[in-house]
Amino acid sequence: MSFEVVRISRGDICLKDGGDEVRVLGEGLIRADENAPSFVVYLNSFLMLDADGWDKITESDKNAEIIASINSYFKKKHMVLDF
Repeated sequence: MSFEVVRISRGDICLKDGGDEVRVLGEGLIRADENAPSFVVYLNSFLMLDADGWDKITESDKNAEIIASINSYFKKKHMVLDF
């Protein structure tokens, strides 16, 4: 599995992996300086879209993959992320 960040808004980050769609809630921030975080991710808010709607993800392996994908995306943009 390899999640890819497809959209970031003020309140969430959306990722996709093939047909799987994930939504991670958080908060976009206005940075006071270059070392300040530009987004806070709420670790208890990982949601996956399925036939019944959005369901909470409880699998630690999948959460770790999602976190790694988000970290990679923000690192490439030279942005600080907080969890």
